[in-house]
Parts: sequence; structure tokens; C-alpha cells
Amino acid sequence: MPVLILIHDNKPLKLYELAQGNITTIGRMVDNDICIVSPVVSKYHAKVDAVGDAYILTDLKSRNGTYVNDRRIESKFLEHNDKILIGTHLLLFRYRDGEPRFKPNRRFERGIVLENHHGASSEDAAPRMDASLEAEEKRAVLMVLSGSGEAIPIHKDLMRIGKHPQSDIVVKGIAVGQTAATITRRPEGYFLSYIEGIGKPKVNGQTVSGSVQLNDFDRIDIGSLKLQFMREKKPA
Repeated sequence: MPVLILIHDNKPLKLYELAQGNITTIGRMVDNDICIVSPVVSKYHAKVDAVGDAYILTDLKSRNGTYVNDRRIESKFLEHNDKILIGTHLLLFRYRDGEPRFKPNRRFERGIVLENHHGASSEDAAPRMDASLEAEEKRAVLMVLSGSGEAIPIHKDLMRIGKHPQSDIVVKGIAVGQTAATITRRPEGYFLSYIEGIGKPKVNGQTVSGSVQLNDFDRIDIGSLKLQFMREKKPA
């Protein structure tokens, strides 16, 4: 499994392994997986989502931002030797020798870099997501059938559902995993994947043990949460 090496003042401090299917939180509070005690680090600063061979770093609306290779990011697929700057501490992301390395689809890398470390705008730092992807992203929603009845837009490439407090959709229940399932956007569509937990998700009453592509009006059950996947029609 890949690792994050915590470095400060050019001195390696600690090595953290990133297990598949886990969420690794970073911040100054002691309940983070990687605790960085510094006044310039937010309580819950960032997280790394591990899904299959992919590792996705997401800034948790921190006050001073999260930087990868001198660019401020909102979310980014991590690659070998990426340098993550959080406050004055550096985290080096590395795969072990001989380990398969995830290569992100550049189509999904667009629009996630906010600015470089010297303050350049997002237009200077990276091209925006193309219009067709933005339109598709706006159309995909999850309708909550249990309780509130709200519509939850799927507005990013990976959405986590589980009882971990940093999940995009939090579901409580003894059988629900910390990350029970994910919904990922791929070029061919949206997919629900089972990650962990005693209770596996169901789509249209069928238990999902791996991944399944979602279609309009598919019903998703995860613990007590009942959702319906649908795409909004394009405006005429």
C-alpha cells in the first residue's frame, strides 16, 4: 500500500500507510489519523479517500488551504511523489517499489486546482472542466426517499456514503461501514461500489458485492437510507 511521509524542516517525522477502502483525515485535532499540531493547520484540514488503486486528496474547507506541488487544490487524484503542503508541514505521497500505480484520467483532473502557491488564479493554474461534463454533473442527483425527501446533487467524481463523519452522506447503523459505499463518475456513467460493512448496499433489491452501473430511477438502500438515482433532463 502507498504511504504518506510527514516532513517538517526537511526532517522526516513519521510514515503513515494508506489502506484501501479507508478515509485518512489530516488536521490539528488529536482524533485525526494524521495529527499536525500547528496554529496554521485547521482542526480538520484535509482527507485522503482510498478507493481501489486510487487515492484522492480533498481539502475540507480549511482556512489556509491545501497545496499539491505548489498548487492550491480542492480535490486531486494523488500520484507518486506528489508533495502535499499543509501549513508548514509537508506530506510526501509515495507508492512502494513494485506496487501498481494509479494513473488518473486527465479528463477528471480538470477544474480541481484553485490556485498555485504564489496566488495565480484557477484559470492560470488549470483548465476548467469542459461544459459537457459540467452539464452532466448537474443532471445527476440522489433523491432521498427516507425522511427529508431532499435532492442531493452528485457534484464530484467520488461520493462516499457511510457512518464516518467525513462521509459525503452520513448513514448511521451498526451494520453500516465507515465507508459503506461510493458513487463514482466515470466516462461511461455513474457506478455504485460496495466498500465495507456487514450490511451491503442494495440496488433495486439486489445486493451489491462489487460495483454496478446506475441507471435512471434505480433505488439504492444503504442501512436505513433509501435513495433514488436519477438524471435531470437537459433544459430544452
